[in-house]
Amino acid sequence: MDALDHLCARLSHLEPAIDSPAKWAGSSTVKEFFRKELDHKAILMDSISPARIQESAKASYWHDNGFVKIVLLNTQYYKLRLHIWDCRHHVHPMISNVHSHRWPFYSVMLSGCYVHELFDAAAEGAAYFNYDYEHAEGGAYELIEKGKIHLNRTADHIFQRGECYFQGCEQLHRVTAFPGQVVVSMILQGKAIRKRSTVCTRAPWKGDTVRPQTALQDKVVAEHVGLALDRMMQAST
Repeated sequence: MDALDHLCARLSHLEPAIDSPAKWAGSSTVKEFFRKELDHKAILMDSISPARIQESAKASYWHDNGFVKIVLLNTQYYKLRLHIWDCRHHVHPMISNVHSHRWPFYSVMLSGCYVHELFDAAAEGAAYFNYDYEHAEGGAYELIEKGKIHLNRTADHIFQRGECYFQGCEQLHRVTAFPGQVVVSMILQGKAIRKRSTVCTRAPWKGDTVRPQTALQDKVVAEHVGLALDRMMQAST
């Protein structure tokens, strides 16, 4: 049994704690398991095998917010993903759009760091263009314009290697990754509980509002999983 098989077996015992958003939000058991008990390095080492890479590539893609999203596991209760920002040759920070999600999740930082900001809608605040983000035909996503919204930043934190946090699906947030580093987070995603999420941009969206998700080639997935593993190995020496 490899590390991913062991993870599936271990999470099967936690499924009663992750079958609803309320249980996710209050489950210190899930958080501590994900942050401390889980062997993240062993999972990456197993994920680099050709069979695992081929399976992951089917559901992995470049995200509009500037990172590579790699799906390591996918079950009816959860997904296990890697998010990788390769900022080694960037001059400027990689700043995501403000957005929410259709599902709750836990995130643990495996390499590098990023600024994580939270936002709330307000009567007064910075003006953003507001979009619904939902499934379209053929596995694509569609941005549906909803007018303008005003947002206030309510919190921010620099998450570094080893730190873990929970994020509810309705919370608006934004991530900023800085130049000169490889940022890697591992995400334990719960079941989708909303049909759509929210995306807020400072300028009107330019280009196609239907966003295809083109699966990555096997070699691209292998390169990025290898890069993530290399950064973890360097950090532990």
